[in-house]
Formats: sequence, C-alpha cells, structure tokens
Amino acid sequence: MTADALGVAVDEVAAIDRQVAMLHAARARKVDEARRLSEVAAQAAVPSTDAHAWSTGEAARRMLTAEIACALTITENAAQFLIHDSRLLVADLPATLAALSVGSISWRHAHVVADHASSLPVDARAEFEARVLPHAATHTVTRFNTYARKQRERMHPESIDDRHESAVSKRSVSIAPAADGMAWLTAHLPAESAHAIFDRLTDAAEHARREGDPRTVE
Repeated sequence: MTADALGVAVDEVAAIDRQVAMLHAARARKVDEARRLSEVAAQAAVPSTDAHAWSTGEAARRMLTAEIACALTITENAAQFLIHDSRLLVADLPATLAALSVGSISWRHAHVVADHASSLPVDARAEFEARVLPHAATHTVTRFNTYARKQRERMHPESIDDRHESAVSKRSVSIAPAADGMAWLTAHLPAESAHAIFDRLTDAAEHARREGDPRTVE
C-alpha cells in the first residue's frame, strides 16, 4: 500500500466518523421529539384514581424509557441517559448540538458537555458551553472531560463542601460479571477514601512482588 493510498483510507475513516456524529445529532433530536410527544400524550390522558399508581408524567417517562431501550437493544439505564442528554442538547446546549450536527465533535464529547452542564443552573449552561466547547474538537474525550470538569467546578454556585456532602450521600458499590470467572467491582466513593484504598492495594501488590509474585503492580 502506498503512502497516498494510506492517507486516502485514513481520510475516509475520518469522514465516516463525521457522518456517525451527524447521525448521533439526528438521533438526539428524534429522541427529544419522542420525549415531548410522550409528555403531550400524558397530559391528555385521564389521571388514574388509584392512589398507588404512577402519575401520568412518571408513567409516560417510564414507558418512553422502556420503548427506546427495546428499540435500540440497550438497558433502560442507558436509555435514560440518552433521553437526558438529548433533552439537554436540544433545550440548553444548541452550540454543542450544532457542532455534533456537522461532525466536528463526537457523541462522546457532546455527552461530556451535557453531563457537566446538567449539574449547573439552567442560566449558567450557556456560559459553560461557550467556555468548554472550543476545546472539544482538539482534545481526546479523557482530556476534554478533565478540562470540562475543572470549568464546571469553577462555575458552580454551590460551595465545594455542600456539593461534596450531597455527592457522599449518593456513594455506591456495584459488581458486574466478566469472562473467565472474573468480575468488575466498581465503587463511587469520596476521593480520600478511594485514594486510601488504592494506596493499600498498591502496598499489598509491592509486597507480593518482593515475595516473588511475577505480576506487575499495574
């Protein structure tokens, strides 16, 4: 393969990736359209007289989540994130949606903007978007997420102590099966606790290596 042919192939990969981003933007608009239609239908529905029944709005939200999850063969949790991100992009982050629509950023970059913007007051989201979006097209998702997180921290109206207290109340631990008799253990913890656990594990791994364990610490 010549250098020219390789360059053409890489350019075509990039072009396809831009098309994927454009389709993600179109999907976001359609998902949000479906959300709005489900809310209109819920408002027209006759309220249930059962005291234990969901409200019409909650019933519509759950039904939409289930229908999208089934249509896309994804979990309901993933469907909820898709609905949430799509609503934010359409309603509060038009520049991000526009960038996605022309393929200049990826869906993962758009998700980062939506994820951090969602914890800010509605009237602060436009300024946040204006600050971070120019960096999306030139940074990897990981680096962009770090930058966006720092900007979000600076702009948040609540003190770090209040936000930390709220976040601690939502801490969690989950386990998911993996191949070959393995499993993933995931914990969302206060940073100081997470670092303490990591340090203890690193110390234990270093001790095991000194005792002859051939595995690396990483």
